[in-house]
Amino acid sequence: MKKGGRLYMDKFFYESSMADSFIYGMFNTSGEVQTKIQKGLLIGKPVGIEYFKEQIMQIERLHFSPIYQKVLTAFQKGIVRILDTPDIKMTKSLPFIVHRNTRSLAQAAEGPEIISTIFITSFGKIDHIAKTSDIAAKSLYVLLEAAYIGRELQTNGRAMRRSTMLMKLCNEAYVSMAMRILNRDYALSLEAATHDQVSYLVSRFFIDKVWECENEEVAERYAVSATSGKDMESLSTVSELYHKSDIKSIVDLFTLIKENYTRMSNLSVRFYVERYINTYGGSSIMSIDYLPYIFFVISNILIGGFLVNQSSLNDLIKEIKEVRKYYGELSKLI
Repeated sequence: MKKGGRLYMDKFFYESSMADSFIYGMFNTSGEVQTKIQKGLLIGKPVGIEYFKEQIMQIERLHFSPIYQKVLTAFQKGIVRILDTPDIKMTKSLPFIVHRNTRSLAQAAEGPEIISTIFITSFGKIDHIAKTSDIAAKSLYVLLEAAYIGRELQTNGRAMRRSTMLMKLCNEAYVSMAMRILNRDYALSLEAATHDQVSYLVSRFFIDKVWECENEEVAERYAVSATSGKDMESLSTVSELYHKSDIKSIVDLFTLIKENYTRMSNLSVRFYVERYINTYGGSSIMSIDYLPYIFFVISNILIGGFLVNQSSLNDLIKEIKEVRKYYGELSKLI
């Protein structure tokens, strides 16, 4: 995570690491996405908690997650906010962003400095006269929770990243999602050694570059845990290969893989992104290399928000051995 994030243009657009995401860059090659975000933040219509009376009643009655009270409080206080942008076609790939508060100088002392904004137009209709919305309660809650967690990762990221349990759970989800796609296209499961080695590389990329673990011993141990661990000699070899490579982005990772595994010689980020969207849904795409969206995917499945492809992800996420500890860890940290 780059300290202070990035500050753009008119000094109000702020991101912790999304701007460093290769996937974000793919969709923002002409600057169109960034322009839409900036315009949305400027002219979007605020949608307060009063628009969601029925949904909030369900959230409070059914307790969708153990942190629901903190999430709703963040919404009430404006730490998480919702904007309606009916005149701007926002992409579903960015349901929320974390950014510097767009306050004027006259309001500089008011409100939190860093907030999360949800662009709700792609997920539900807003009636500004009746002050209602047709978004499902679970979908609304998942958006609010993911935006809240994303903001916590920006403001309390170091503490959250120290949780080896959260790292383990997110790593298992990440590797499982990647390997489902790679297995389907390259039949890696037919060759156990190759499957383990690629799993190791994917895991190590996540731990080093997405989770940003700074402890080499911990990173290596959890990367190995993503494999069957039956051939430690070959894993040692691929670990050396990884360390000799200058892996900075998903592009570098895929270049390393395709140069060392003949059956994957046509692997490319664009190919992978297309398969990812088709398998898990457009709203999941930023989870390839932007940590808040890994949490978004996991929360989505555990709560049943249906903002990603529930059927493709249900077994992957719910079969993670210790996934029941996900909210217990979050409750300690946020």
